Amino acid sequence: GPHASGGPARPEAPARVQQWKNALLDLSLRNRLINYTPRSGLALTLPGPALPVLQNVVHDGTPVTLLPADRLAAVARERGAATAGDLPPEQLTEALVERHEVHADVTSGAYLSRLRGLAHRARTVVEDTGANNLYLALGSLVWELDGRELRSPLVLVPVTLAPASRDGAYRLGVDETGSSTPNYCLLEKLRQLHGLVVPTAAEPAEGAALDVEEALTAVRAAVAEAGLPYR
Repeated sequence: GPHASGGPARPEAPARVQQWKNALLDLSLRNRLINYTPRSGLALTLPGPALPVLQNVVHDGTPVTLLPADRLAAVARERGAATAGDLPPEQLTEALVERHEVHADVTSGAYLSRLRGLAHRARTVVEDTGANNLYLALGSLVWELDGRELRSPLVLVPVTLAPASRDGAYRLGVDETGSSTPNYCLLEKLRQLHGLVVPTAAEPAEGAALDVEEALTAVRAAVAEAGLPYR
C-alpha cells in the first residue's frame, strides 16, 4: 500500500531503461550473487527466525560484534558445546538482542586474518569503484542450473566491517549510503529461466528497512507456485 510518508510511488522505469539495467546485471556463474560460494563470504551462526532481528539491529545503526565460532562462555563448554552451532537457538538470539554479538563461522585462530582479508577486499572495491559491495546476506535460495546446485542470497543489506579497537574484534555496521534490496540478479535470472516473477515488496520508503520476512515469504510462495524443487 502507499507509504505513511505520503509522496507519490516511484514510477516504473520505461521498458528500455529496464532492459539496459538488466543488460548490466552479470547473470553468469562468476557472479557471487548468483553462485555464492563459502569462500566468497563469511557465514554467521544465527537461527532463521532471528534474521529480521539482525536486520533491525544493523539498520538502527547499532554495531554488531562478530565473534569466533569457538569463543563460548565457560558454562556452554561445560555443557559440551564446542562451537556456536552447538548452542540452543534462543541463546544465539539472546546474544544478538542483549549484547549485539553474533558468531561467525571461523575459529579464533583464523579469525583475524579472515576478517582482515574481508574488510580489505571490501575497502579495495570502494577505492577502485567508489561503490560498496560488502553485504549482509539474509536468507538464500538453493536451486539448480544444468544439474549443478547453486546457492544465492535473497536479501542484501549494505554494511561496513571495521575493527573495534579494544580487543581486535570486528564490527558490522550499516552503510548509510545504501539501502536493503532484494537480490535483483537472482530475480532476473529466475525470470529469464522460468518466467518466475516474484512480487517484491515495493522499494521501502526512504530510510525504512526492507521487510525480510515478507521478502522471503514472497520468494517461497513464487517458487512453490511454479512447482520448482528449490528451497
